[in-house]
Amino acid sequence: MLTAEVKDYLKKVTFLAPSVRELWIIGSRANGNARDESDWDFLAFGELGALEEVAAAPSLHLDYIDLLVVRPDGTFERPWGESKSGSLGAWEWSPVDATHAKYVGTKWIPDREAEEEGIDTLGDIQRRTLWAYKVWPDRECS
Repeated sequence: MLTAEVKDYLKKVTFLAPSVRELWIIGSRANGNARDESDWDFLAFGELGALEEVAAAPSLHLDYIDLLVVRPDGTFERPWGESKSGSLGAWEWSPVDATHAKYVGTKWIPDREAEEEGIDTLGDIQRRTLWAYKVWPDRECS
């Protein structure tokens, strides 16, 4: 599932941010609908201070990896770049077992006719259940 380059990146995250205790893959690569140009989406569950540790390591900021750091209270935030934050509660995060979880993702589906006319504000939000997989600590990144 993970490339050697991504595995090396995740090892680097755990080395430079020792407060990170788990890494999970989410998004299109976890759910089997990624394209070649899709980015890699990860949640880094950490203790207090994990966000600051990750943010202090600029070598972890890669354009093709979207890393969200989850605090102990279930809120998450992107440590750099365009602001992105939220909560696992809003995603209806539900662990299935020690290595799998389900959550509700949303995606904007533009109205085709409006899109053809250059209008990108008409459409619907699609909700669907998605999967997440723990990749560290685990054999996937070891």
